[in-house]
Amino acid sequence: MLTAEETLRAQAHLSVAERVAGFNAKHAPQKLTASRLKQIYKRKKIRFKKVITKTRSRRTETAATIARDQKMLGDLLTAYERCLRFETEVVLIDEAVFSQTTVKPYTWARQKTNVVASAFWKSEPAAAVCAAVSEARGLICYQ
Repeated sequence: MLTAEETLRAQAHLSVAERVAGFNAKHAPQKLTASRLKQIYKRKKIRFKKVITKTRSRRTETAATIARDQKMLGDLLTAYERCLRFETEVVLIDEAVFSQTTVKPYTWARQKTNVVASAFWKSEPAAAVCAAVSEARGLICYQ
């Protein structure tokens, strides 16, 4: 029961302490400790593994994407030179997104079995930051 594949998948998001608490709540007369659960996992060759959060995709550079990127860079350099020529203030605006999970999640899984994150795990909260900076005025805006 504790080492069944269905149980491991259903409890993938739970820590060992949460798994033990759930077992003890369901099976009141029996008691299970975290160290005993880890011993059971070790005996059944269940390891603590990284959760695969996404598949890697390679960006393919085609002639069209290279041409588009070169055109965008040329337009940007032209606009920058125009700003310098007319002494217009240049403002750099940039944004960044920070995820609240900074480390890869781990869970218990059998050998030769990979755990893939469900759609629920992928919708993690994140924070976006946007800043505007000018050479003349420094930091203009920060949100």
